Formats: sequence, structure tokens, C-alpha cells
Amino acid sequence: MKLLHSFAPACLWMILTAYCGVARVEAATADEKAYDAVVLLKRAHKYAQAEKAAKALVAARTHSLGAESGDTLLARLLLANSILVQERYAEAETELQALLPLMTKALGEESRDTLDCQNWLVEALSAQDKNAEAELVCRHLIAADTKALGEAHPDTLWARSNLAQILHKLGNEQEFEQECRELMPMVERATGPMDRRTLQVGMMMVEALRDSKKYAEAETQMRTMLPRVTHVYGSKDRKTLNVRRDFIEVLTAVGKLEEAEKECRQTLSVAEGALGSEDTDTLNYCNHLVGCLAAQNKFTEALTYAQRNLASYKRVLSTDDERIQLTQQMVDELIKVKAHIEKTKD
Repeated sequence: MKLLHSFAPACLWMILTAYCGVARVEAATADEKAYDAVVLLKRAHKYAQAEKAAKALVAARTHSLGAESGDTLLARLLLANSILVQERYAEAETELQALLPLMTKALGEESRDTLDCQNWLVEALSAQDKNAEAELVCRHLIAADTKALGEAHPDTLWARSNLAQILHKLGNEQEFEQECRELMPMVERATGPMDRRTLQVGMMMVEALRDSKKYAEAETQMRTMLPRVTHVYGSKDRKTLNVRRDFIEVLTAVGKLEEAEKECRQTLSVAEGALGSEDTDTLNYCNHLVGCLAAQNKFTEALTYAQRNLASYKRVLSTDDERIQLTQQMVDELIKVKAHIEKTKD
């Protein structure tokens, strides 16, 4: 009997230990499922629900693991991103600024999650036009990305493209152009010529060349980029139409007015069908056609389009919108020019 009595507590202890182990596994599984649920809500663009679920996850992990546990910090990072994608940039910035030193300490400077924290902080700062601060964080991120992933890794290159955009906003055009020139071949090798990131960097390159008034080089770059953009997004997509508008501006700058006019007419026709005749982008393309026609002394046709555009702008925009005023000035000037020509003929 003595042996039986001594055996019973041992058995109970083993059962209790096993039970606690199962409970811990179940708790861990539930925690992982809660994390995955937030990720799935974000992917489904249910951002408000994702934020609510992330807040609950942060509270649970803080209670069970502590505020500075790596897993708690990851839940906070997920919450910060849920706020960021809802474009609440100031709130996201505050959370990411608080998180970054904690994540660096707990997970390491080169952890992918720490790098994500920096990347999202750059996004939050840039969205608020805090460009000088964003530049500092972005340069630090590039150094960490390069060390952890290598200089040719897509994440490193993407961080560099963000830096290029920040430099452009800051008016540092020389470094902006240099960064674009270095980035373009690297991004193309890393992600392929048709990848959307490659296309974005390619169009940044065009912008850099135009800003530097290197229009001939910009034209060459545009002739490469436009077919790629059309292939990836489709001929009726707003992105493609805006790239065609940029191409028209480059053609005009290099004096290829006939080709610019042809491109204008085609772009306007596609836009009217895809976006509608009174979409503001469509009206913008029409004003480009007015400019092309006027530059070739086709004043009568230019005036017809300008007057049509003015009437449309007055229907779709508020009366104090600058575009109405500018189009009115265009109409007035064309009327004067046309009257002068007719007077000269007499």
C-alpha cells in the first residue's frame, strides 16, 4: 500500500505536467491563429477589422509575455501597419517611432521585422512631407538592408527608390538623377523589365531627365517605357494614359509637334472611352491637344477644343478651381490670336 500511495502523487504530477503542456501548446496555437487572422484581414483590405483584431492581440501578448517581448513587439508592428494602410500617418508614425528602438534591441538591427518597421516609418514620414526626417531614416534603412540582404536584393533596391523620391521632393535633383541612373539597371536585373517596380523606377528616371531638361534622353527612355507600361497595365488604364501624357510633353519639348499631336488625339480618344469625356484626366489630355494644335498655328481647331474643355470644366469643377481660370485664359488668348490673323488677312 505504501508503494501505491507514493506512486499516486507521481502519476498525478505527470498528468498535471502533461495537461499544462497541452494547455501551453493550445494557447500558442490560438495566439498564432489570432496573428494569422489579422494578416488575412489585411490581405482582404478589411483594415478596420484588422486594426481591432491587432489591438486585441497586442493586449493578450502584453499580458502573457510582457510589453517588450519580441512577439508582443511583432503584434504592435502589425497594429502599426494596420493603421498605416488606413492613411492615418501621424498615428502610425508615433507607434513606429516608439517601436523602432525596442525592436532593434529585442530582435536586432538587421532583423527583417526591424527593417520593415524602418521602411513603414519612412512611408509614414514621407506621406506627411517630413522629407528631411524621412531621408535620414531611409539612408539608415538602406545601410541595414545592404548589410543584411545585399545591395542587389529587391528590398534594398526598393529602399533606394524611396530615397530617390525623397531626394526629388527635397529638390536635390542632381542626386535624384544619379540615384535613378544607378538604380534602373539594377532593378531591371533583380525584378525583370516588366515588373511594376522596374516601371516605377523607369518613370522616375524620365522625371529626373525632364527636370534636368535632358529631353532627348528622356524621349529615348520614354520610347522604352511606354510599351512596357501599356503591356503591364493595359492601354485603357489611367497609369498608361498618364505615361502617354508625359510622352506628349517630352515630344513637344523636343519639337516633334506632329507626333505629339497624333499621340494626343489617340490618348484623348482612349481616355474618352475608358474614363469618360468629362473625367478631369480626360480634360487634361484635351488641353495638351490644344497646346499641340496652337504650337502648329492650328488656332481654329485649338479654340474649338479649348472652348469645349472650358464648358466641361465649369460643369465638373468648383468655380474657383485654377484649371477653369487657366483654360479661360487659353480660350481668351486663342480668340485674340484668331482675331488678329483674320484682321491681317483683310
